[in-house]
Amino acid sequence: LMLSLFGTVLPPILLNKGFPHTGLGLGSIVSSLELPVSVTLAWIVIPETVLPIQWTGIAIIIFAIIISNINFKKA
Repeated sequence: LMLSLFGTVLPPILLNKGFPHTGLGLGSIVSSLELPVSVTLAWIVIPETVLPIQWTGIAIIIFAIIISNINFKKA
């Protein structure tokens, strides 16, 4: 009961409540970081097996977040 409450019920509710305070830009970044954080914590806490293809996907997500936040200035 506690795992379902804190793992599946509360996170989406709290994320949606926080969107008006953070704005769409930061809210979408936090939303896209949910999967990499979940997989990494499962790997650390549970020691769940994470395949190299999954690590590649996590790296792509983090790389996309970094690229979307870099301000490219035209010279």
